[in-house]
Amino acid sequence: MTSDNSPAEQGPLRRRTVVAGATWSLPVIAAATATPAAAASATQTLVFSSIPTMIACMPNTAPITLTLTGGNVANVPVRVNTPPGFRFGGSGTDTFVTDANGVATIPAGSVIAGPSTGSALAFGGSAKTNAPFPVSQTGDLQYSTGLATVPENSGFIHTSSQGVNGNVSVKANGDIWQYRRSDGWQKLGTGASTEPSTSGLTQQPDGTYNAHWIKDGVLQYGKALATVPNNSGFVRTYGQGADGNVSIKSNGDVWRYNRQADEWTLLGTGASTEPSAAGISANPAGTLNVHWIKNGVLQYGTAAATVPTNSGFVRVYGLGTRGTIAVKSNGDIWRYTPQGDVWDLVGTGASTEPSAAGLTQRPGGTFEIHWIKDGVLQYGTRLATVPENSGFVRTYGQGADGNVSVKANGDIWYYSPAQNTWTKIGSGASTGPDAAGITAQGDGALNPHWIKARTDCR
Repeated sequence: MTSDNSPAEQGPLRRRTVVAGATWSLPVIAAATATPAAAASATQTLVFSSIPTMIACMPNTAPITLTLTGGNVANVPVRVNTPPGFRFGGSGTDTFVTDANGVATIPAGSVIAGPSTGSALAFGGSAKTNAPFPVSQTGDLQYSTGLATVPENSGFIHTSSQGVNGNVSVKANGDIWQYRRSDGWQKLGTGASTEPSTSGLTQQPDGTYNAHWIKDGVLQYGKALATVPNNSGFVRTYGQGADGNVSIKSNGDVWRYNRQADEWTLLGTGASTEPSAAGISANPAGTLNVHWIKNGVLQYGTAAATVPTNSGFVRVYGLGTRGTIAVKSNGDIWRYTPQGDVWDLVGTGASTEPSAAGLTQRPGGTFEIHWIKDGVLQYGTRLATVPENSGFVRTYGQGADGNVSVKANGDIWYYSPAQNTWTKIGSGASTGPDAAGITAQGDGALNPHWIKARTDCR
């Protein structure tokens, strides 16, 4: 975000009425420093103080605010120019008036997002500023190098896979689809959460797989309600196939589903509600429980985990019998191996974004972590062997099924352990979290499902 001392560009004043907008819990970009503008009466500064993430080609669901400080800040017109591809109705420019505290509000529903993140400009008083309007990309679901066979194939925002167990994919309009080799694609319902870490496949006691997913805070299983007690307020769910499920409420309550016992258990409170912040892992005896984060401290079941220097954790990935990956806010990345009951510091400088680490099998049958450092894909303590190794933002390790990794420019690469080769399978992939995974088709062949982001909103 930048600003300079140029006088404000003023258009015709059109006062907008502020209306209440629905909140949306994807990340919000907070205010950044803007260079003050010189004015005769006082120095003024204008910043975007709150910018919620929008979904591509859809209206903003929460207000966007700007704050003017210095001198007279009340009843000041603030002109906003949207990024290319965005619009206010039929125009890319609109004017909003500050309140007594210098806050100008762009109401929910006022801005139609473009296909991807872009930078907006704003002018108010004697100051101006700019800031990115973040966008969650949407597009057509792909399978390997072609289109997936899912009906109504457009507008997908998230997809996750579990190899032979299937795939679950969510559209920006809340439609949710599940793929299983036994019955193909089935639409499970509508109104699904469009945030990351809100759907995944879980095995039930009879051996079949269905998706746990969230609708208006209520946990679903397949086409019915989940059996979790006090079923409301859920914001994250992590389905791990035969290992079970862990789901988290907005108040921090964390619930575990044990498939063998067919029961839900409340493990604790105060859990992180961020994506990629819980998962199921085994202990040395082979018993499964949940790694989760409370105030930066990694938990296991109902007690603190045994990881050294247990503070500052922001991401955790459960690997079942293969253990756990945990990432700190400072970029330290740790791996837990149940077989040795040991935590190892794998490296430093790891990406703290969600969907940025995972376990992949190597040809000899052993497993290591794929993770990202400054855009470079790592494998354990070494560089990954992927060609053109730079610019990576997401990596999805799926054990013996391989790995799929995505660059900031949308290039998508697939690693096959059986062939021990990396293959570039496409370009234009969504760079958001939970946007790729490896699925087996009817004949057992494995390939990635991924989302090819739309490039316009027509």
